Amino acid sequence: DYNQFLNWANQLLRRGGYEGEFQIASFHPDYCFAGAEPGDNENLTNRSPYPILHLIREASLEKALAFFPDVDQVPE
Repeated sequence: DYNQFLNWANQLLRRGGYEGEFQIASFHPDYCFAGAEPGDNENLTNRSPYPILHLIREASLEKALAFFPDVDQVPE
């Protein structure tokens, strides 16, 4: 149900013409990346106590990422 809701929310962004301006970051207590095991630490970056959708302005994200020389190390 959560994944269907997330797909619907992303469709709304596209239909509204906001793709490229905003993106949705999703968080869920049982978040598991494709190809990962449920207990893998990599899943922790997208886990939260409750299901949450976070709207991100892409320009703000680009600005923040400019301060991190190695973005792949953020989860570490």
